[in-house]
Amino acid sequence: MKIGRMTFSLAKAWLNHTGKAFLRAKPDFAEYQKFLNVDIDDSGLDSHRYDVILAKESNRKNVTLIDIHGGAYVYSTRRHNELFLNYFLERGFDIVALDYPLNNGKQDCQDQLNILWEQFAHLVAHWQEYGLGSRVFITGDSAGGHFALLLAIALTDPATREAFGWPKIDLSPLGVLLNCPVYDFATVGRENPMTHYVATQLIGKRHVDEAYLNLVSPKTYFPKLQTPLFFSSCKRDFIGVHSKRLEDDAKKLGKDYEFCFIDSDDKKVAHVHNVLNLKLPDSIRVNDAMIAFMDRHLSDND
Repeated sequence: MKIGRMTFSLAKAWLNHTGKAFLRAKPDFAEYQKFLNVDIDDSGLDSHRYDVILAKESNRKNVTLIDIHGGAYVYSTRRHNELFLNYFLERGFDIVALDYPLNNGKQDCQDQLNILWEQFAHLVAHWQEYGLGSRVFITGDSAGGHFALLLAIALTDPATREAFGWPKIDLSPLGVLLNCPVYDFATVGRENPMTHYVATQLIGKRHVDEAYLNLVSPKTYFPKLQTPLFFSSCKRDFIGVHSKRLEDDAKKLGKDYEFCFIDSDDKKVAHVHNVLNLKLPDSIRVNDAMIAFMDRHLSDND
């Protein structure tokens, strides 16, 4: 049975309801040095802004973690990940929360990726002004994991940048960390049958264009990945097949990777649980594994 307009609308309504409650529980950043709502252009759009928050000097690592939120391409903003990012901020990581316009049937993932590349460029141009830590990692969850992986590849691979017409940015991450990512984007519509309306909203107007689907899929560029990779998933991750395919390709290509898989039947341990429900023991396990991964690669580069 295809995913239709009513199911899609109900899902968005549920996300909006839970998202509002999530925002009410946001952490207090009052004691941190920060640069919030930084505009990358004159559009006035909040989705064209990003936030920078520096760790306290008492435990600062001189490391920056750049985050790209998820939300099925159609929901969420950088603010929905603040509790998740606070976990790393409290442990000495400077954090940057990027944002992008949501799909609405008029734009698509390529537009989102273009804005994120502009955000990277603006961030790097003002890096010294913010006083950010010089050692960098990139993270993303779900749809944000899709974007984080592709952008991390593009930062070090000229051919990937050329495919999108992006200029070079002087940023070399020490690792990319993904939670329940979309990896094989070209299969999303085929393996999850949906009506034309839903496909247009989620994937964009070009949802039947194979060339476009492969253009914006991280799987297309994955052989060019030069950055150490961490990714997590769990038994109840409804898009867990993407992490399995990512693991298969990483193993086949001999990539430097770590796969943190949570084998739990707990209903709360589901898609991006470590971003949405930080107090779960399995969420702590994943987030601590992310920190251990970063610490390991920091020591490798000392």
